[in-house]
Amino acid sequence: LLEVRHLEGEDLVGCCVLVGRTTYLDDKTYETYFVRYLVANPMYRDKGLMTKYAIHTMDKVREGSAPGTLHIGTVEEFNKKSYNLVSAVDYEDVTTIHTVSFSRAFPKKDNRVSRIETDVDKQLIRAQMEAQYAGYSLFHQENIFRDDDYYFIKENDEIIAGVQFFRALWVINKLPGWTGKLILQVVPHLPIINRIFNPKKFQFLAFEGIIYKPGRIKDLYRLFEHVLRLNGLNTALFWLDEKSPIREDIMNYGRLGILQKMGAASNASIMISFTDVPEKEVQKFRERPTYQSGFDFV
Repeated sequence: LLEVRHLEGEDLVGCCVLVGRTTYLDDKTYETYFVRYLVANPMYRDKGLMTKYAIHTMDKVREGSAPGTLHIGTVEEFNKKSYNLVSAVDYEDVTTIHTVSFSRAFPKKDNRVSRIETDVDKQLIRAQMEAQYAGYSLFHQENIFRDDDYYFIKENDEIIAGVQFFRALWVINKLPGWTGKLILQVVPHLPIINRIFNPKKFQFLAFEGIIYKPGRIKDLYRLFEHVLRLNGLNTALFWLDEKSPIREDIMNYGRLGILQKMGAASNASIMISFTDVPEKEVQKFRERPTYQSGFDFV
């Protein structure tokens, strides 16, 4: 973790926390830093200080960065100020990420589902992940098997579907557009639906490391339902690149539940600052889908 703070007199103007990890694209590794938290003191917003300090911060964190280092920021599509700020400090918009929701009012168990235990199954899952995400940029397995919360379905010594989850709790005060305002006002008072999405206390699972065999989306969904039931929850969120074949499969199959139909989720831009990365490699980041970690969004 790298934390950068800025003070104006005795006041904290802003704080930025970056998480460092190694990511992969084809046969190359990249030292990568994700902006996990970026906060600004409301007293100093709209005074020009945040842009000044953001530029200073990026100069500081890039200072001494080795060639091939990536700095990653995620900006929601309706947050124009943040987008302009991140663009001003030499981050390039490389792709769009879609938030996908999976919800069930009454999720069902599936007796085929197992929790990760053996090293043999871990090796199978890691190998299948590498195959599923071959050609993706920003790929890593840092959060896979965290707290042993990886669940899977196995048939004839093959992993049919698998997913890692993290429990999360959000309080949502704002959604874009007039439909967003309506959702915030009405949904908390609707029985059953407010179990799926309650903006005042939105409890959900964040997914990542999704794997499945071709043609087995139905089994993947049964796995999703099982882990929801296991945790006593009704909703999961996961984040997929608009260019991801996994997103294409899931959106074509549909049946994601009422929250997805409500359209409450927003898209986000993945923005990257490249340190001495050859243009040929930068072009790959523009063209390839990115791997997204659910852990990074909660």
